[in-house]
Amino acid sequence: MTGSTSQEPSSQCDSNLPNRLFATDQYPRGRLNIYSRPDILSFIRKVFYGTKKLDFILQSCFGPLFHLPVSRCAMSGKLMHALLCRQLVTKKKYELWTVFGGYPLRFSLPEFACVTGLPCGEFSEDYDPDDDAVYVVGMKSYWDKLIGPDKTVTLGDVSDMLTNKRKTLSSDHRLKLAFLLIVDGVLIASNQIGRPTFKYVEMLADMDKFLSFPWGRESFLKTVVGMRPDKRNLGKSTGKRQLTTNPIKSLVSQLQQKTFRLKGFP
Repeated sequence: MTGSTSQEPSSQCDSNLPNRLFATDQYPRGRLNIYSRPDILSFIRKVFYGTKKLDFILQSCFGPLFHLPVSRCAMSGKLMHALLCRQLVTKKKYELWTVFGGYPLRFSLPEFACVTGLPCGEFSEDYDPDDDAVYVVGMKSYWDKLIGPDKTVTLGDVSDMLTNKRKTLSSDHRLKLAFLLIVDGVLIASNQIGRPTFKYVEMLADMDKFLSFPWGRESFLKTVVGMRPDKRNLGKSTGKRQLTTNPIKSLVSQLQQKTFRLKGFP
């Protein structure tokens, strides 16, 4: 996060800063539903402990995640909710600015890259981050080979596949399942009951391409979109009518609810 150059912190409203979502004495209280499961990293370390495959994982693009002191950095939902409510209304689509102790703080891709150590380079020209490809009945897919015919499996089922001693899987197969757990369970978590994402499963058909993908950028975009006013659908037509919902008012309303959902890797 980037601080201002002001010498003295102040809880007073700074007229030089943009407007805030809430007045300084009107912050709502609520709790967060966060679906990311960093403890999956500990599970993977335990499953592959003492093997060369663990060394491979630690030397991959996901390796820096295993060095995060998650056991000593308990997630504070109260603090995160406060930072979200204290955010400034800005035009930057992929930056979140909030105020803490009178200082403006920035959460953007450079900060995310610095903390996580994940690759955050540009996407290839043929990749669309908003494309949510799904399984089509009758279509040949890598899903069938990696997971099986069941399209309703959960990440819990994938974890069981790694620990089921009665089911013999090749070391490469188990490695790919571990990478899938990291991506869908830690970096791109979007539901309370985690499930594999079809397009990420298909990407695992080419391991080298999968590991060279900018997972930091992908995770950051999935994370920050849920923290800021969502202007993606503003003005888009939905059949008979056009969406006119004010994205700022919509976020304010959501933060005033008893619970607020955060996707990605907050």
